[in-house]
Amino acid sequence: MSPILSELLAEIDAFLAARGMSESKFGTEVLGDKHFIRELRRGRDCQASTIDRCREFIAAHWVDCNAAPNKAPERPAA
Repeated sequence: MSPILSELLAEIDAFLAARGMSESKFGTEVLGDKHFIRELRRGRDCQASTIDRCREFIAAHWVDCNAAPNKAPERPAA
């Protein structure tokens, strides 16, 4: 795997962990391909435009990662 793709996977992994998003959801939302990350790990190559799309998606959605959108809000004790 090229250093660029290794770096992209590290960025995606960090984003998924912070966001609580699955690999398949990321692939579907970014590229319409739920198997994208799995195939990337297995050696799939991708174009610069695909890398750009992934990074643009991460940048656009990273700002709200601290809000933990996939967790239910805590309810105050009664």
